[in-house]
Amino acid sequence: MATLTIRNVDEKTHKALRLRAAENGRSVEEEVRRILAEQAVPRPEYKNPKTPEEIDAAVKAAQELFKPLRGKYSVDQFIREKREEAAREFAEDDKAFKK
Repeated sequence: MATLTIRNVDEKTHKALRLRAAENGRSVEEEVRRILAEQAVPRPEYKNPKTPEEIDAAVKAAQELFKPLRGKYSVDQFIREKREEAAREFAEDDKAFKK
């Protein structure tokens, strides 16, 4: 393992590192090692394997698939039903709890 010495660290930065280390239950030294390890390794950039044309075709196919439902069942209706269902379940649980 290599040794790294860092001099002239700003007091605010050092305090922030101490706080972050304490929040994570680690020493400042371990916290800095983890930060360096995370930041030093380049992250692979996500590249969608599909072309824009393939994505466009997939979106159009999905729109066509759900076309018969358009105007019959909305997202707002779905959310309203789920909220009513949750309210009923809560009321049932509340009654059972109070008994």
